[in-house]
Amino acid sequence: MKPRNKLTVIFVLFVFLSAGILMSAISRDYDGLKFDLLKKKALEKGLVPILVKMNVPCIETLTAASAQFKTGISDQSYIQSAYNADKALDQAISQARESVLQKLDGQFYKIHRTFSTLPYIAMTVNAATLEKIKSIPEIVNIVEDRAIPLPKYTVENSSVAAGLDDKSSPKVQQSTGIVGADVAWSMGYSGIGWYVAILDSGLRKTHEMFDGKQIVEQCYSRGENYYDTAGDCPNNQTEMSGSGSAAPYNSKFGHGTHVAGIAAGNNHRDRYGVAKDANIIAVQVFSYFPDYDEVLSWVSDHLKGLEYIYSARNTYKIAAANLSLGGNYYDDYCDEDWYTPAVNNLESVGIATTISSGNEEYCGATAFPACISKAVTVDATNKSDQEYYAGNWHDVIVDLMAPGVSISSATAGSDHIYEGYTGTSMAAPHVAGAWAILKQFNQGLTVNEIQTVLQDYGKPIGSLRCTTSVTKPRINIDDSLLSFFTIAPPLNLNTKQETNQSFLQTEYINVISWEANPLNEFKNIFNYKIYTVQNSQLTLLVQIPASSSSTAKYIYWHRKAEKEKNMIYAVTAVNDEGEEGPPAYYQLSFTTN
Repeated sequence: MKPRNKLTVIFVLFVFLSAGILMSAISRDYDGLKFDLLKKKALEKGLVPILVKMNVPCIETLTAASAQFKTGISDQSYIQSAYNADKALDQAISQARESVLQKLDGQFYKIHRTFSTLPYIAMTVNAATLEKIKSIPEIVNIVEDRAIPLPKYTVENSSVAAGLDDKSSPKVQQSTGIVGADVAWSMGYSGIGWYVAILDSGLRKTHEMFDGKQIVEQCYSRGENYYDTAGDCPNNQTEMSGSGSAAPYNSKFGHGTHVAGIAAGNNHRDRYGVAKDANIIAVQVFSYFPDYDEVLSWVSDHLKGLEYIYSARNTYKIAAANLSLGGNYYDDYCDEDWYTPAVNNLESVGIATTISSGNEEYCGATAFPACISKAVTVDATNKSDQEYYAGNWHDVIVDLMAPGVSISSATAGSDHIYEGYTGTSMAAPHVAGAWAILKQFNQGLTVNEIQTVLQDYGKPIGSLRCTTSVTKPRINIDDSLLSFFTIAPPLNLNTKQETNQSFLQTEYINVISWEANPLNEFKNIFNYKIYTVQNSQLTLLVQIPASSSSTAKYIYWHRKAEKEKNMIYAVTAVNDEGEEGPPAYYQLSFTTN
């Protein structure tokens, strides 16, 4: 044998052995019993929907590079760098997927979902393909793609048209007052500039509670028949983007509309959600199952929805993603589940995932996916600050509590009708709205920092049903927000446009008014600064001397304003040493959807 040929043989042998060592080092998480049950189902039904997890080289490094780009930053070079990092992650996952699919050449399969940030493929296969997939070295796990229900919740017989004085009807403003949202509003913190994402059964965006809001819509809905090509999005496909795409399957399924109203609704008259001036990203992720006359959400659809929120983080300032859904029984964290990377990705870029704990009356357990450790898990209270009798309680997994009993919000059946719902589904969006308020105050706050301050300043609530001495904090947005202040922002900032009519012309004047904050009584407030706000940037308009009275009221006429131009103003208090407090905001708006 010639020396050159010897070297060739040695090199090939080295590559072969290295590949073998690499493949053997890949951790495979198959549960033999679960796989056998999955194969049995495929044999019995002919087809089975599955989620496949791939080994993607360097995915931890690529994910970390992508996740360093947080939501809320508008710098274009930053956004371009985020796009490049996301694209690199997507390309690595795509290459792994193509390698897997090449090995399935000649086998039957139908792909339903591919992902750009998660190493998954959602597909329908037969038993033979299932067995083939198991033999592919790059595949590390296979599970059934299951459908998750909405939590059980109570619809109260309290439909009422807006504007009617029905004192027996539960009001959403009762619960927003309980959690102190109204105090935050008085200081200008109402979620302005931020989005709350609602992954649910859709949104009736024409309801008056969403007038004037920017609403981003998306749909991922495969329909009941996982083997079919049609879906339950409004275009009868499995995916849809843009206006109208998040509409509910029909008006019966108003859960998502109700939840969105609690988080960020505002009819500008008598019904307000927690972050009343925040905008909404509505992602419809439920499919209609006619045998049950109900909607369920495929895990793959929900994962796609969570991934969409992550990918949109540099297009929109997203405070939280709310999931009021779930089922099953988990008495410990479920971080081995496939949802966990999607929730962790959002947490790493500053977006909280608020999830209802469920309504099965568990003591020591929650539903899925509330059991994920980096989710913000929410149980419910009534308006007397007592634990909701059916809420799932866990001494460790549950993070926060919020009102969830007799909460009145928008319905999907009419643009002017409200209904009272009860359940942990109604508690979670209170917390999502709180996130938008606190992110408006300081967008640099991490998910953990906001959760910690809401826990530290929450009202302790004990369980009336479960044998435990542990209490859980019912959120107090006002105390949590005030904990950050040395100098408090002015109160009740307001702006309206008036006209000064003369013989020759009409002048438009924006009249800005506010009140001194009594919390600043002994802080030697010297003046107030008025700013205009554009793209989160504050531009100084004028300074106004402060009165010595701690309850003084102020007014400033911003002359020569543009007619009916939407504006955001901010006002700060400054002490005699030049120390400036955080701004109070007001959004002057003239347009509606």
